[in-house]
Amino acid sequence: MVEFVDEEEDRYAMPTQGERIIWKLYKWGAIVVPLVLMLTHWYVFYLFSQNTHEVLDYPEVNEFCIAWLYTLVYLVLPSAFLPATFLFRWCNLFRVPFVYFIFINVERWYYGSWFCTNEMVDSHYILIYCTICIYVAELLGVWWRYRKELPDILKAFFITSITKVRGVFHSKGTNVSYDEVIRIMEERTHDKA
Repeated sequence: MVEFVDEEEDRYAMPTQGERIIWKLYKWGAIVVPLVLMLTHWYVFYLFSQNTHEVLDYPEVNEFCIAWLYTLVYLVLPSAFLPATFLFRWCNLFRVPFVYFIFINVERWYYGSWFCTNEMVDSHYILIYCTICIYVAELLGVWWRYRKELPDILKAFFITSITKVRGVFHSKGTNVSYDEVIRIMEERTHDKA
């Protein structure tokens, strides 16, 4: 017999363990994948700029395959992860790789080539320096915004780290010591508040 689930009940159902794992994978993948893609692109471009030869002399027949790969890596992948920055309410610090990908596309369209050419080297280094400046500006903005709360944030991080590590070094003596240190730190934090 088939059992029907009321839509109202189904809407409030708790996610399964598999759904939570997929959600966390998407959340962390949306942070790590664009950043790794950007940093590896920087490294490969640095290696390319040390050469005097062009990357590839490809025939016109392969133009469609190259366009497909380029579209997949530099347009589809970032656009799939860009909504996550709004979904998880990230600060602009995690959106910088997407700005980089947008300007990579602008640079490629300006020079009319899917691949890096020797004439792109100067403009690409300027783009990398501008991206680093955006990161510095964002980090200074975050520091300025949370400068008064930073000591409390660091203490909370330290207390959380100690409680996580406590399970690794499990014995009666160390647990008592950890508990005492955590209690003292929490009291000092609450006394200042």
